[in-house]
Amino acid sequence: IDNDPLDQHEVLRDYIPTLATTLGGPLVLAGNNKTLIDIAVPFVVDVMAYYNLCREDWDFILYLYGLPPEEDMSRNVSAAAKAALTRACTARFGAPGGGDMVKLIR
Repeated sequence: IDNDPLDQHEVLRDYIPTLATTLGGPLVLAGNNKTLIDIAVPFVVDVMAYYNLCREDWDFILYLYGLPPEEDMSRNVSAAAKAALTRACTARFGAPGGGDMVKLIR
């Protein structure tokens, strides 16, 4: 068993694509449909909680996955879905404060 910590390249190659599609995909598909947003947001927040991610991590993961910027998945998430995600994250995790994923990559 390899107990070496993940390096930045492994995170970018192996984790970011999967996390980005899991965290962004449901919200993109929900569009502006309130019923779908109400289903997608709790799912996304549960995944974030499982991986100990905060709202800032969500932004950063979608940013990394969307390089170059014109492919940024978060641009396809509606304002209503982003607002609902922010409210749900604040309710579950507390006030924003800089995510662990951001600190890991920097």
